[in-house]
Amino acid sequence: LAPEYRRGETLCSGFCFWREGDQLTKVSYYNQATPGVLNYVTTNVAGLSSEFYTTFKACEQFLLDNRNDLAPSLQTL
Repeated sequence: LAPEYRRGETLCSGFCFWREGDQLTKVSYYNQATPGVLNYVTTNVAGLSSEFYTTFKACEQFLLDNRNDLAPSLQTL
């Protein structure tokens, strides 16, 4: 990534996919963060921000919109 797009509070992040059948796949998103992210998390837990919700809804919509294209490549992981 270009330096202007790097966030200092996130060390690494990624998705995990678990296939649970022909019609169900579970998706988890993991973040390893520094203490600098604590203010963002506590704000969202308190319901004062919709930033995480908006981000996760966008990820969900992307996965739903592209599920047919993504499914074959995920099966080879």
